[in-house]
Amino acid sequence: MKKKNVVMCILKNKGKILLLKRSGEDNLYPNRWSFVSGGIEKGEEPIEAAYREVNEEAGIEKNELRLKKKDFFVSTNREINVTFNTNIFLFEIEKSKVILNEENDDYSWVAPKKLFDFYLAPINIQVAIKLLGKLPVRKGILAIIYRNSDSFLIVNTRNENLSFIAGAIERGEREKETVGREVKEESGIDVDMKGIKKLPFVNKFTYDKGFLEGVKGRQNVYLAKVYDEKELKWDDKEIFDAKWMSKEEVRKNLTFDHVKDIFEKSLKYLEVD
Repeated sequence: MKKKNVVMCILKNKGKILLLKRSGEDNLYPNRWSFVSGGIEKGEEPIEAAYREVNEEAGIEKNELRLKKKDFFVSTNREINVTFNTNIFLFEIEKSKVILNEENDDYSWVAPKKLFDFYLAPINIQVAIKLLGKLPVRKGILAIIYRNSDSFLIVNTRNENLSFIAGAIERGEREKETVGREVKEESGIDVDMKGIKKLPFVNKFTYDKGFLEGVKGRQNVYLAKVYDEKELKWDDKEIFDAKWMSKEEVRKNLTFDHVKDIFEKSLKYLEVD
């Protein structure tokens, strides 16, 4: 596996942090948002690479930056077979004016609690946790979709977890709308909004791997019976597979104990024909 030495920098101004939107021509993560980042050149110290990247990508000079914290982070992108050794830096600055170069198309100063509103490149969340401390709880939904008392929809996520359909609530979206959208994206099924039932318990957990590793999650749980027998279709960007499983198969195959507990609690709310 190849190794690459890089830097990533969080710039903080009056409580907000700088995100840059990568160009649509970016080789790795086009149109995704990220902190200032880039490779360390041969013979260059990490801190000097950080100052150079901030200047190139944001137009901010070295003497305008106050180093507040630094750390180190190792991550692996298996899709491109590269391990990134990332030196990370937190800088404070007084000005908010940014001058972009050709690598990025846009920028935004955002409150840390709003990070989840952006389509971020990998490891940005983990870098934020290391440099800023814990982030706000990520709120979302967990949807238990079933055809009858012995047929439940299970998805295999990109993190190789077997679970029910889940997702974050998008800006301006109602929770039931989130359920309908996520079910459609991950299975191709159209759910009758009137048939979506909110259950009286919550799924609380911490993401232990993947894009959101280290983030605390809180999902309201919903139940919906469907009568759709058409072939399942899903978004390959989010999941590997979707299938119907029996009650015993669900109990055997769910990855997380906290989701198994939710499943057992939900059974008494099923509508049985």
